[in-house]
Amino acid sequence: MENKITELLAALNWHRSQEDQDLAVQELIKYKDEIIHNLISETSKEQWLNVIRIIDKLDISYQINAVPQMLLLLADLNWPGALPAVEIMKRLEIDSIKYYIEDTLRRADKENDTIWIAWIKYLIEEMNVASDFHEYKYILKKAEW
Repeated sequence: MENKITELLAALNWHRSQEDQDLAVQELIKYKDEIIHNLISETSKEQWLNVIRIIDKLDISYQINAVPQMLLLLADLNWPGALPAVEIMKRLEIDSIKYYIEDTLRRADKENDTIWIAWIKYLIEEMNVASDFHEYKYILKKAEW
């Protein structure tokens, strides 16, 4: 099964035919339990837009589980799939994803990645939940715009 998943993930590459990409998206949904926690970290930029297409088709519980992966895309909002990932996260309840956002903020701060902090701040503002992150104000002030 691992070889099948590897082949399907490779077919998500935007250099493959649209038919191959669409088929891979449909097939990989069947393996959601095996892939949900490493969809971004185990793929490349050429696959990320299709990865987000998969996440968008999943139930909310799987979307919540994919939030740590989607937050990785916020390191650069110009990366493929980053803006659609923001749109998915905006639909989720803040209480179900707040921990992941906080954890990613701490990681971005530890890495001194002010651009990543800025895009996380953008997500927080888009969700209209800045008051939920008051205790992270000192990190959010580091956002590089």
